[in-house]
Amino acid sequence: MNSEIRAFIAVDIPPLVRERIRSFQLPLRAIPADIKWVRPENMHVTLKFLGDIAAGRVPEILHAIQDIAVSRRPFRVSLCGTGAFPDGSRPRVLWIGIENGHAALSRLAESIEQKFAILGFEREKRAFSAHLTLGRVRSREGFTEVIAAMERRVFQTDPYRIEDVVLYGSELKPSGPVYTELGRVQLKG
Repeated sequence: MNSEIRAFIAVDIPPLVRERIRSFQLPLRAIPADIKWVRPENMHVTLKFLGDIAAGRVPEILHAIQDIAVSRRPFRVSLCGTGAFPDGSRPRVLWIGIENGHAALSRLAESIEQKFAILGFEREKRAFSAHLTLGRVRSREGFTEVIAAMERRVFQTDPYRIEDVVLYGSELKPSGPVYTELGRVQLKG
């Protein structure tokens, strides 16, 4: 049995929002393009990628998340807009943005960065950018049509409540990653 787990900390999105994303993705997926689309059931907002961790560290990590959660209240977010990183002329990642709640997510992510730096995890080099990944562009084939189609459509959700933070394990498979919930911590502040 593997004693290492590829792990990350995230917040989930509700099933109704996942369904809206699925509907938004359908016509984009129909465009012939070299894009690896993220399945809506795998979508989340990553707060911190931990990399490979020893399985024995899971309780310590959950405890650290609990230390943060006791001073954080649940908050509302809504998704709005789409785009590409680093930009639309040379995209690598297609995304859906966070509108309301972006500041609260950023503060939560920064608290996690600070706490996990103390635990020996390397700080992120890039500033936190709250988003959901729609797909990863593998080559330039067809991407301009996809970007144009995204720009013609508006994506927005009603606000929904973020009540907990989740520690996930990720197993990379040929069909795509499989995420396993390792623990969930409620925001209680």
